[in-house]
Amino acid sequence: MPTRKQRRRELKAKRHVYETVWLDADGNELDEPPPELLEAEEKRKDKTVAKATAAKPAAQQRGGRREPQPPSWNRAMKRGLLLGLVVFALFGLTSKGKYVQVLPLAAIYTALFIPFTYWIDRSFWGHGVAGRALALFLEAFPVRPLYARAASDNVGSLRVLRQAGFTTVGTEVSYANAREAEIEETAGDQS
Repeated sequence: MPTRKQRRRELKAKRHVYETVWLDADGNELDEPPPELLEAEEKRKDKTVAKATAAKPAAQQRGGRREPQPPSWNRAMKRGLLLGLVVFALFGLTSKGKYVQVLPLAAIYTALFIPFTYWIDRSFWGHGVAGRALALFLEAFPVRPLYARAASDNVGSLRVLRQAGFTTVGTEVSYANAREAEIEETAGDQS
């Protein structure tokens, strides 16, 4: 699925129709391009096609687009571990050598920053399940700030986040497992 930017470029290319006019040595217009120009153009195209197919890997030969990687717990755990190491290093610098006291704190921060998602069965939509679950979560974890994202076209989830006190920060495009495509998500935070 092409991105928004790729679609805009494609539409722009369709709007711009260029006309080429060939002139002879006397300045008169020609109906067809001169044969030497056609031969030079064919050689140039052959060289660029050969160079492009030799240099590009097989995955990028489909119009230059790459398939987005689906999110994985492996990658989330690696990012969480990296964050834990950074937090441990920063807390370790300020703890004056008391690394044993810093380790549990770094582990807690790491566990809190690993992302998680949820899904609610369609038969329970509109019954307040998401709002109640979010309220229970916010009571159980008083650590702030919290960050949330929901699909921009998912009005129900956005309303639940707004009612829980989240404010909209911006939007971003990211991969959604359920839709198996890149979608626009609205991001929010709660301080």
